[in-house]
Amino acid sequence: MKGDIEKMRKKRLLKVTAVMAIIFAMAFGLMACKDKETSKKSDTSSKTVTAMMSGDLKPESADTVDTSMSVIKFYELVYDPLVRYGENGKIEPALAESYEISEDGTVYTFKLRKGVKFSNGEDFNADNVLFNTDRWNEKVRSNFSAKLLDVKKIDDYTVQFTFDKAAYSILIEFTYPRPFRMLAKASIDSNGKFKEPIGTGQWMVKNYKSGSEVTLVPNPNYWGKKPAFDKLVIKEVKDGQARTMALQSKEADLSLADIPAEDTKKIEEDKDLATLKEESTQSFFLGINYETEALKDVKVRQALNYALNKKSMVKELINNAGVPATGVFSDKVPYVNKKNSPGYDYDIKKAKALLKEAGYKENKDGIFEKDGKPLSFKLVFQTGEYANWKTICQYLKSEYKKIGVDIQLEEKEVSAYYDAIWKNRNYDLIIYRSYEDSWNPHGFLKSVFRNTDEAKGIFWSDDKLTEMINDVLATYKDDERPAKYDAIFKYMNDEAITIPLYYPNRMITYNKRLGDLKLAATMYQDVIWNTIKIK
Repeated sequence: MKGDIEKMRKKRLLKVTAVMAIIFAMAFGLMACKDKETSKKSDTSSKTVTAMMSGDLKPESADTVDTSMSVIKFYELVYDPLVRYGENGKIEPALAESYEISEDGTVYTFKLRKGVKFSNGEDFNADNVLFNTDRWNEKVRSNFSAKLLDVKKIDDYTVQFTFDKAAYSILIEFTYPRPFRMLAKASIDSNGKFKEPIGTGQWMVKNYKSGSEVTLVPNPNYWGKKPAFDKLVIKEVKDGQARTMALQSKEADLSLADIPAEDTKKIEEDKDLATLKEESTQSFFLGINYETEALKDVKVRQALNYALNKKSMVKELINNAGVPATGVFSDKVPYVNKKNSPGYDYDIKKAKALLKEAGYKENKDGIFEKDGKPLSFKLVFQTGEYANWKTICQYLKSEYKKIGVDIQLEEKEVSAYYDAIWKNRNYDLIIYRSYEDSWNPHGFLKSVFRNTDEAKGIFWSDDKLTEMINDVLATYKDDERPAKYDAIFKYMNDEAITIPLYYPNRMITYNKRLGDLKLAATMYQDVIWNTIKIK
């Protein structure tokens, strides 16, 4: 097994190394002469921080009601919510300085900060909240766990939200990056179309090249603590090796996207670089297309779970930068524990036995088949955001071959990858990640595993699971929820609704010239920008 993994690594490196210099040059304009090259490097005296992200950097798509996944990390820089998710799950004031919840849990009253202005000078007040909530209701459905019945202006700095029923998760949902951020009326043109990101956040857009980079400067009207540096440049760099090279050459100060595992040693040996890391509440797993006939059989799904040596995968492929997963959430997430999410041990014999019980027989090529049809699945992945996923998927292909299951790998660009999930279901298996669900598991459960009136679940369509999720969302009493979550996670485990892989460490690699760098409470925030001091 270790030999197979080493072969994978070497094969990938041979392919990548030949093109990396070109990719890096294209990303950062290194075709220029030596002195021009030097002038482009991060200038400590200018108090400019250059960061890299992997998604499609298109600020023109940064409408708070846009469904694009690519610009979520951009939201937190420009826009503010009413309340913010803080450390240890504490809900903290943001544009609302305080809030009250009615005894029956259906009415939320927010007292707004006075004197807050958007970066263009426009006042923020109750009228602006109504402007934004009207757009939420018009453009995006199912924002909350309960139906939003009414938003009322009590006075210029007080707004009241009324829901049809109590749901414990509503206040947490107000902290989410989309659509619950406030933009200025001037962000929208006379035809109701989004034209530019204007918010009350720490930063404002100075200029940008769509799909390339955006330059932000401190918002002069920001109501909170302002950043201690003058300019933030965010570059779109989709290749993991290119991000490593940019850090080493000082073309960039930090990466908001992951660094390939094979580059870990380079980073560790570079005296100018460091990595900020902590255990994450995120998980990586294989989503299962419930429309694929073979995957409708629970025995097949269980076999795919038994077939993986996750301990070896984490050790050999990602240098122990994570923990083998047993469920779709780690036990760092509220309500999750080893009893309700025990997972599946590595057992090839058990995996093969389950396939035989499901009616499959090995053919002359060692592949299981039924009625002359081989057991073969298309596994979709992307590397734009997660550099290690290709290596992981190559490993999965080799492991599944050992139990007689054929895997066809298909790499997609980031946008096509998300289309496969949210629009066309063009996969059998797909590697995916949970949200940064430290806030609670409910958000991800209802996002991808719950049927609604408008659509079936994304990864799973199951009326029983939907009923259980709806029930726990409506459980307002704290002491009644653990038992209901126990039932949900046990059901997901027993039915093998997903194939958990590992819980990755949360890591930000950066240049040591950035002092007081701290991780934010959630991954869409990444770091706390206003604590950074340039040495």
